[in-house]
Amino acid sequence: MYERFTDEARDAILGAQVEARALAHDHVGTEHLLLGVLDLPGRGVLAELGVTLDGARAEVQRLVSGPETGLSDDDVEALRSIGIDVDEIRRRVEETFGPGALDAPVRRPPAESRSFGPPFTPEAKHALEGALRESLQLGHREIGADHLVLALAASGGLAADILRNLGADPTEVRTRVLARMGRAA
Repeated sequence: MYERFTDEARDAILGAQVEARALAHDHVGTEHLLLGVLDLPGRGVLAELGVTLDGARAEVQRLVSGPETGLSDDDVEALRSIGIDVDEIRRRVEETFGPGALDAPVRRPPAESRSFGPPFTPEAKHALEGALRESLQLGHREIGADHLVLALAASGGLAADILRNLGADPTEVRTRVLARMGRAA
């Protein structure tokens, strides 16, 4: 299937792997595929809808890479009840020792099981297959970045949630991408 992707779509997939590594994630999910697409030059429809790489990256960090305290919500509440603010402690530690100072170390797979990067989640694989389906349904021979955007918007996964959170309704994304491609929704 990979040979059917255009250079632009391949760049988006490689960009997703780069984004996952940069965020110290141990997987490539739909959220990373969205970041990979947004990192391409001229992401017209998403830009028209106000979705930016920086905004999406911040949303990924908020949703996926939120501060890990190792404490349950009940633990945090119990500490708060005796005057200990876990968020304030994290802020002070990071102010002194740098961002992520309290984060758990990233677990790396054994060298013999490493490939070219973090593994793709089932949802990300499904989105890539969805891009193929979009291409075939539209009668296209190649899978482009716009097909990937269509699949991510339709995925119902984290990428679609991020689009919604940034004010871009996935249905509107689909309508606009298809219009740009010259097809009716």
